[in-house]
Amino acid sequence: MTTSSPNAERLAQDVRDLLRYVLQDFESKGGRIERPVGCKTTEDWLLDTIDVRELLKTLGSGMRHLNLVQVCSGQSLSRLGPSRPPPHSGLTTRSEHHTAASEVARSTEDADTGLCLPVTPSGLEEWQMQELAFTVFTGCGGPVSSHELLNTMRLQLEVSEARAAHIQRVAASAAASAGPGSGREWMATLQLPTRLLVSLRAVNFPTFAAFLQWQASTAKLLQQAFHLSAAETHAPGHRATANGHSHAHHDNAAAGLAPLPQMPPHVRSSLVKLGGALRRLCIRDADEYDEDEYQEAAAGVQQAAVACAQQTRLGWRMPWSVRARIAEVLLGCLFEGPEGGDKIQDADALLKVLTQQVWPVLSISPAVHSSLQAWILFKQYALCGDAALLQAAAKLLSVAREAPGKLPAPPRSLLDDDPAQDDKENGGKAFAEDIGAAVVEWVCTRLSDYSLDLEREGLQALMEVLATLQHTLGHLDAVPGILATCVQRSITADYRRRMQTVDATDIPHRASRMLLMCEECERLLQTQDELYLPILAKFLPNGSQVAAHRVYQVAGEELLPWLGTVHKLDEQTSAALQAASHLEELLSQDIPAHMMGAWSIRERIEPLLQGWVQNHLQMLRSWGGRIISDEEWKPVTAPRGCSRSCVETVKVGTETLEGLFDLNVALTEDTVRACCLGVAQTFNDYTDFVTRQTGPIEALLPPVPPLTRYKQDLVAKAQASDTQMRLAKRSGSPHAPRSADSGEQTARSMAEHDRLTALTGQMLMVMLNSLHYLHSHIPGISTLVHTRWNAGPQGDQSDAAKQRQTDIFTNVLRKLALGMQAIIDFSCTKVVFWDLREPVLESLYRHDVRSARMTPVLEALDNWLGQLCTTAVADMHPLIARALLLAAVNAVLRVLMHGGPTRWFIPEDVPMMEADMEALGQLFHADGEGLSDDVITQVLSPVEELLTVLQLETSILIANFKQARAEEARGTKALSSAPAFDATVLQQVLGHRADRAASKVLKTELQTPKRVGGTGLGGMQLQGMQWTNSLVSRLRK
Repeated sequence: MTTSSPNAERLAQDVRDLLRYVLQDFESKGGRIERPVGCKTTEDWLLDTIDVRELLKTLGSGMRHLNLVQVCSGQSLSRLGPSRPPPHSGLTTRSEHHTAASEVARSTEDADTGLCLPVTPSGLEEWQMQELAFTVFTGCGGPVSSHELLNTMRLQLEVSEARAAHIQRVAASAAASAGPGSGREWMATLQLPTRLLVSLRAVNFPTFAAFLQWQASTAKLLQQAFHLSAAETHAPGHRATANGHSHAHHDNAAAGLAPLPQMPPHVRSSLVKLGGALRRLCIRDADEYDEDEYQEAAAGVQQAAVACAQQTRLGWRMPWSVRARIAEVLLGCLFEGPEGGDKIQDADALLKVLTQQVWPVLSISPAVHSSLQAWILFKQYALCGDAALLQAAAKLLSVAREAPGKLPAPPRSLLDDDPAQDDKENGGKAFAEDIGAAVVEWVCTRLSDYSLDLEREGLQALMEVLATLQHTLGHLDAVPGILATCVQRSITADYRRRMQTVDATDIPHRASRMLLMCEECERLLQTQDELYLPILAKFLPNGSQVAAHRVYQVAGEELLPWLGTVHKLDEQTSAALQAASHLEELLSQDIPAHMMGAWSIRERIEPLLQGWVQNHLQMLRSWGGRIISDEEWKPVTAPRGCSRSCVETVKVGTETLEGLFDLNVALTEDTVRACCLGVAQTFNDYTDFVTRQTGPIEALLPPVPPLTRYKQDLVAKAQASDTQMRLAKRSGSPHAPRSADSGEQTARSMAEHDRLTALTGQMLMVMLNSLHYLHSHIPGISTLVHTRWNAGPQGDQSDAAKQRQTDIFTNVLRKLALGMQAIIDFSCTKVVFWDLREPVLESLYRHDVRSARMTPVLEALDNWLGQLCTTAVADMHPLIARALLLAAVNAVLRVLMHGGPTRWFIPEDVPMMEADMEALGQLFHADGEGLSDDVITQVLSPVEELLTVLQLETSILIANFKQARAEEARGTKALSSAPAFDATVLQQVLGHRADRAASKVLKTELQTPKRVGGTGLGGMQLQGMQWTNSLVSRLRK
């Protein structure tokens, strides 16, 4: 705090007192105050730097720990470094020409760049190194430097005017103690701190505290320097290398001390004595100070220092690492600040003094000078990004590698101990390569996490730095390998950060973590492809491959162990497997097959998928059994008219397939095929179940009455008693079963009768609608399989695979079509042969065609056709109409050929029958709204063919019959396949011809009985029935 009047001073003191009271009150209430290093009390200079607003804000937050460094203002201690001595000591007061911004930039320069000179760490703090550099410059170049240059150096090195004046007084005092003619070169050697410790006293400092701090700092410098010198001389493996990290005990070197046990005994003894002498010399407060004691202690330090200098290769010269750091600090003064590449006004004068006066004393060769200049330019480039600095640095580095290693001749007094010199000093190429390697390492460090630290422009700049350096060093071909390593490290770091974010959330399942991991890997790859790899492609063309391979490695380290623990497929696991499969597919696009051991997710999960399919198919079969067990064949809704069981069957089958694809994993054809076959089998089982409800169609057909021949008296008698028989039959059930041979057969016949009677037309049509509903959904299910399979992780399937899946459901459609036709045939046959048995089989053309025409039958058929079509879906109406017409034709053929002893026909009956068939056809034509004329003609054709035979004269029938019989006996083929030349047809026609001649032929040829129960040849009758059935079967097809 600067004061310009007594009032201002009093105000400043009041502020200090108030702050001191606040801090004391904070401590009295249990708070803890952390002060800067070296400050045991809250001194005035520290209170002057406190930002009151920041202090009150911190105290108001309720914190119980207060760090005073953090509440200091812009020019506070925190910006100068925590171990910097207080301003009132005269050691660190800043020039009023320095702004706060420049102070911050200068104090954090190394922290911002991360560049460290490739020498063994000296153990000195930055402010100590700056003051040492100023002291060396003043001692060696001060006499030949202008006042303006000295002042510029003071400002650049942040040394206050008071401190600068003090250094000059101390130097003069030390020089006087050295005696006349000793020169000033010793001020760049370890004689400087030694003479200062021996000659200076507390009276040479403004305060005793300043004296104590100077004493501690100087003693530390002396002890560390001799340790480094001894280590470079005697400790194997301790010499500095290009990056300063290759010696055996880096941790000790960072502290400035080599491990003493590795030293020779006499060297170790000298270093221990030096440490003891320094501890005796350095007191802690004024009460411990005694002039005589201090004089003896100083003499001991002098003696120990001389012994150490005699046992090291460098003698009194400073260690190479200290001298290199001094040179670095001095060369850094060439630039005005970190915000640009502008040099100071006195840059040329400064370079002249350094090269002519300072470097010879520090043993800095031209090669090392060029290397250090390149180093400074690199640091400036790292701060401001000026490409011109990069090019200049590369040029200097190239010069340094080729420059001669001969040193400027130092004063002879410095070489009295040992003329040997450090190879870093003599070999320009070695140090230049160390500098280049250090910058390369710095670049690699930045590039090793470029996704966090760098924008696109920053990455581009670092690429140029790396390429320029490697070109300068002659290693341009190593750039791709370096970049590949950096890409791998950056991806690893980015991956770990992403997974830390994932792990910070509440993840209930390990599978969910794998899912998030795969998603993060995909996003990581996308970021690399969009932002960074296009920039890296200039020097790393295969960057995508390198990035993908590293993601493959880090993801596989977590994914593969987890895959080994997966034993079931739930929702989370399926999602994770799908994500892993997609990630593997994405990575395989950039990684060659020989570099990528496939995760083989499909093969690993194939047993799980097969198990999933089998379990769900087993559940599907169980569901199917429960669904059909309670089926009552009632329509669930009027529009569909189908049963509940078919709707549920379609639903569970579709859900099973969708459940497989909802797993969202890559599915093999075997897995999909197994599931499709299982679902298809469920549909086939349902079809079989429906068709089993009807039973065989033969159960509807009454037994074929035996063939008899015409006998007029028997016919008259039968016609007389027919009325009584029909009345008796009507009193019971029209479908009463025939008498059986045993009680068991009778019971079985009654049960079958009851079952068939319970199958109403509506129930049968619900069965038909159910199969039709299933049939109409099969194409959609097949399409669903193709669509979902192609849209899955495995992508489009081959045409052959698609066809194989289509064939599965095509077979289901065929079975359903057969099942629907079977239901239709059974339903229509039941209508004609069961429900209309009495008007058709019993009454049609009974005894007399004229009196038993087909009109009642047509009315009944029309009624039944309406009932069936009302219940059945519209698509089935044509099939029902055709099947019902076919059943009616079958019944007419049965009446004409197997009508029993109550059907007798003559040629004159044929026109009436033809008229009936015409009416039958018109019924199903329905004025053009029913069956087509072609279909009707086709279905009626067997009756028309038979009517053609019925209208022949008896003599012609007999002649044809005998001829056909004779040809059969000879085993020759009949002249024609027409019914008029078929022996079996002719037999049946003659058996129903009301003519004595026909009766006589049957009696003579076949011994056909004249009444039921007689004996005769029945083989021809059986063949006649087979002929009728073959005609009907052909029409059904």
